[in-house]
Amino acid sequence: MVKFAVVALVAAACGNDPPDYPPPPLADLGIHQAPTYVARTLMTAGTALLAHPRLGQPAIAIAAEPLDVGWIAPAAGPAADLLVDGIVVDHLVGDCDADGVCHAMTTVTGALGLHELCIEVGTARDCSPHALSIVDHRNDPATVVHLSDAHLGDGDSDVTFVQVLQAIAASPPDFVVFTGDGANDGLESQRAAFVADVANLPVPIYAVTGNHDYDNRGIDSHLMMVGPELDMMWSYGALRFIGLSSGQDLDDGGHLSTISESSGPDDSQLTWLATTLAQPSQPTVFFLHHPIYNALFATVGPESRDRLKALVTRDDALAVLAGHTHITSVYDAEGNSRDLSLDAQDVDPARLPLHYTAARATNGSGGYAVFHLSAHHVDYRWIGL
Repeated sequence: MVKFAVVALVAAACGNDPPDYPPPPLADLGIHQAPTYVARTLMTAGTALLAHPRLGQPAIAIAAEPLDVGWIAPAAGPAADLLVDGIVVDHLVGDCDADGVCHAMTTVTGALGLHELCIEVGTARDCSPHALSIVDHRNDPATVVHLSDAHLGDGDSDVTFVQVLQAIAASPPDFVVFTGDGANDGLESQRAAFVADVANLPVPIYAVTGNHDYDNRGIDSHLMMVGPELDMMWSYGALRFIGLSSGQDLDDGGHLSTISESSGPDDSQLTWLATTLAQPSQPTVFFLHHPIYNALFATVGPESRDRLKALVTRDDALAVLAGHTHITSVYDAEGNSRDLSLDAQDVDPARLPLHYTAARATNGSGGYAVFHLSAHHVDYRWIGL
């Protein structure tokens, strides 16, 4: 039997046109409460949604680890069936809140590699491809690809992004972290293209949202396709990874007021982050869309920047990965970029956490960053196609 650990997940560059997020119910709840927003606003009785693990927030597991399965089924009761690759493997009785947001622990078996998970509640079923990765060990150091700002729907980005993913697949890392702006205009078709593209990767991908993912019709289809849990935490061996989704920009879509600063993370996210970090210390990598340090423009907004910087600048922090600016920038824990290469670096532990902002993955012929991460080590290099 194989047990697994839970994960949640997520996917910005500059500006919303038109800005319409957050809708009032989620604004009232806070971004971290997106599953509750999904249950109250986007779903009806008799429907079901696999909350996690799913594409965008997958589980990586080896034998004897628990798998925490989350699902949303308003007014349906606590029972559900879990399917792996189309086969029912467990009948779950979940711990559910009043909105029908449920969790249950289970065990599953399966071959090494990626697997589809489905949740079935009554006659309703929802599935997620590549939601579970079964491995026989975890690598130390971990090889992690940092990918950002696909902007599908913008010019040749769709073709370039596929080429970038093919290059990653040719020398696969342990997993991929995507720091936002899968879509260029927030269109459902662009999100669907992003999901279809990354589903071809042979390794799990964790994705947080960026500001472009919120354009036009808001975030609703992202919550249904990629995952309703916009913030996430998971462990890979000795390492802990924490992702925070992006909130809407403070500006009016034309960058006339704040040069595309993000107003988030909001209070719900910062409260969750503080609570998560209060747990036993673990070497930690953070990732989000907007950088904390000013990479020429477009940082986390002033309402939350100092609070977030204080939370992530800690003795056990290894790196803070971001995107949004479309250019590579690198800073140490003090915001100092001196003697830090934009191309490749073995980082002095005294300068951790490293703040690394990845260039747009679909600039020119495309590219991505490769990190090697262990409890006391960070190195990186940029791979241009």
